[in-house]
Amino acid sequence: MVLLPDLDSAGEIATSVQAVVTNEEAIVTYAQAVVTSAQAIVTYAQVIVTYAGAIVSNDEAMVTNGKAMVTNGEVTVKHV
Repeated sequence: MVLLPDLDSAGEIATSVQAVVTNEEAIVTYAQAVVTSAQAIVTYAQVIVTYAGAIVSNDEAMVTNGKAMVTNGEVTVKHV
């Protein structure tokens, strides 16, 4: 003898399956949001690195300029 679920039970199973699918879709959407957020963080980090590189370059230019001023000063002192 085969026992078949009644209609109410079958409806509950279908609703449960739909809930699982919806939950999985929500997880996938959340995962995509996390990936997008991670990409934004990577982009932000790249901007920081680029900005830091500009600061270092500026500092190097200042150091070079400082050396030039010192050299100029030494030349002036020798000239005097």
